[in-house]
Amino acid sequence: MVTTTRIYQFHQYGNPEVLQLDTVPLPEPISGEVRVRVQAMSLNRADSRKIVVTI
Repeated sequence: MVTTTRIYQFHQYGNPEVLQLDTVPLPEPISGEVRVRVQAMSLNRADSRKIVVTI
């Protein structure tokens, strides 16, 4: 049984280069929830702008 998953996340604001591939525990669904398997994901321009801060 799979107990971990890989996720891209950022630990600080900045350019897309701050995204890091991390391994985290797979969350357990609670009552009334289900777990789905993700085959692919995408990051669109609007999402990528949320992590970029210009000072």
